Amino acid sequence: MEDRIWSDKPYIKNASKYIKEIHVSFVDPGYEAYKRQVRSLLIEAKKKGIPTFVYTDKKAAANLDKRKAVKLSELDLKTEPKEPSRSFGRRDDMAPWLELYEKNDKAHLSTEPFGGAQRRLQGFRYSDGIKLFEAEVHYSKKGTPALHKIVQVLKTKKWDMKAFYKHLQTKWLELA
Repeated sequence: MEDRIWSDKPYIKNASKYIKEIHVSFVDPGYEAYKRQVRSLLIEAKKKGIPTFVYTDKKAAANLDKRKAVKLSELDLKTEPKEPSRSFGRRDDMAPWLELYEKNDKAHLSTEPFGGAQRRLQGFRYSDGIKLFEAEVHYSKKGTPALHKIVQVLKTKKWDMKAFYKHLQTKWLELA
């Protein structure tokens, strides 16, 4: 089960004491980055004494059938050395949402093809636009300035994510 906790700290002190066990679906381990991630997870879980169950069968993974979990010694977690990152900067995925909150004129919104605030305006016309916003919050990088500012807005206004999104939707549909 997955839960989200809003906090101004990027960690939960002693979080491992709340984790009873970890289940990993290793059905299609073709990506090197995924293998590295799973290997790292298994090492940390072992250090913390958290039981782990890895499944190579889709049905067993979906049902969390511990009887069909694979022995860790049977997993192929070998990877090639990691290539240096080609990223030239850290993108703040929440910046367009903060921009939509702070600005009041469409002409002053960023226009990047996939990351601009103007692109986010399109989602306000559809009922499932909130899902895009929630996904971007979920996958945004921890510690980004825009995310921290949005969390402050949520706390100050006593809003949840849906109320924040609804505020933006109402504001920009009225401005259009």
